[in-house]
Amino acid sequence: MKTNSLYPIIVTDQMDATIQMYEKLFNFKIKHQATTKLNTHVIVLSNEANNEIELIEKNEKMDTGLYGLRMNVKDINDAYKKVKEAHLNVLVPPVKTNNGYNMIIEDINGIPVTIIQHV
Repeated sequence: MKTNSLYPIIVTDQMDATIQMYEKLFNFKIKHQATTKLNTHVIVLSNEANNEIELIEKNEKMDTGLYGLRMNVKDINDAYKKVKEAHLNVLVPPVKTNNGYNMIIEDINGIPVTIIQHV
């Protein structure tokens, strides 16, 4: 599967301080933000080199720290087919979201990988 980008997902209980740190030290800016169906605040930061970091506000189901990775793909169905062929664990199968589709898998090391197709 062809990916368009890859970046870390960080769970934080200090959203404002985390944003300020990445803005001051690495010149990141808020690219977009959303609230999920589970009422969790998500902010994506980006810099001039198009590097991105996704920040998720900590909730009772998540610990702070590196949560996993995120990859953007052109075709979620093709990605799902390849994941199934590779016999990887699918934590969340492809679902429709406000801006496209996403699924969450576990890589062979147990690291969550969110795969997203923007529409």
